[in-house]
Amino acid sequence: CLAALSIAAGELSTAEAAFAAIDSVDKLQFVLHLRELGGGGGGAGPAGDVVVAAELALYRRQTDEAENMLIQVGFEGCCFNLLCLVRTASSSSSLVTSGMVEHM
Repeated sequence: CLAALSIAAGELSTAEAAFAAIDSVDKLQFVLHLRELGGGGGGAGPAGDVVVAAELALYRRQTDEAENMLIQVGFEGCCFNLLCLVRTASSSSSLVTSGMVEHM
């Protein structure tokens, strides 16, 4: 599927169009969130790019990779919050069920 391939490659514009085309609203909202973090709305710069990459790693359930990315740029607090969210979601399946954290 184009949507899955594009998000795996970090091609957020393509992922946005693909998720919109298949009416996958929850995943489209996630992609829009990532685009905003990455400078699409606020010019977050390199730090925003790292956060986007870390959130994409979490989307693929690569928690160790996400944690390392965030720690390298000094976002230990952010890292802790994201990982707690993912671990809680894994237990309750709330994000997994909604499609926000999904194994590719």
